[in-house]
Amino acid sequence: MKRIQRFLSIALFAALVLGILPIMAFAEGNACKIGDTEYPTLKAALDAAADGDAIEFLTDIEFNGSFHIKKSVTFDGAGHKFESTGGTWCCPIWLKETTGTYTEENPLTVIFKNMTVTADRIVCDEATFPTRIRFENVTVNALKGEKDGGAIQEAFGIRNNATTTLEIVNSTVLHDDTGAKRWYSLIEVIPEKATDNTAKKIIIIQNSSLTKKTYGGTIINGGSNTKVSIDETSK
Repeated sequence: MKRIQRFLSIALFAALVLGILPIMAFAEGNACKIGDTEYPTLKAALDAAADGDAIEFLTDIEFNGSFHIKKSVTFDGAGHKFESTGGTWCCPIWLKETTGTYTEENPLTVIFKNMTVTADRIVCDEATFPTRIRFENVTVNALKGEKDGGAIQEAFGIRNNATTTLEIVNSTVLHDDTGAKRWYSLIEVIPEKATDNTAKKIIIIQNSSLTKKTYGGTIINGGSNTKVSIDETSK
């Protein structure tokens, strides 16, 4: 009787292990998750995300082209890398259209944190609605068009018709346009691209380092409606 019980226990344990292993093997191949739900690609997670969701990286992620973000979302790199492999613009944050309704009290908010991100341009904000973009504990490498066949861009481009807040906190930003034939600033507010030049632009930099390895340009190029706040620990 004891032998039968022992055999049944071993058989049950083996069945459980064999049942779990395929699930574990599948989970290891996923790129990111929202809560406890994992997704094979960042695009799949972004498509599934509800407004205000947080997407956590499970591994280093490469992308080609740009992400057109239409909802508030947090990207938590969890210490991983987010790197462009090429494609048009090569921009992880491109804001232009939305399916939601956003106001100055409730702007479309995109947060990047706990990661290293490498691309030609990091932000292209062409929205007609209020936006808030925050980088927290992020290392940013903005290259001189190396991923996009030589196009030269600013690291952070604010060229919209709405109120925008850009926050860079506890982060390091390198904008390398060495050898470029045309210069852009690291943060470029481009009023001539906007039809509403009264829209406020707020730039907040806290405990961060912004470096331009440069052909030309400045760290921040803003218009008369741009308000810049840099704390004493930043450089």
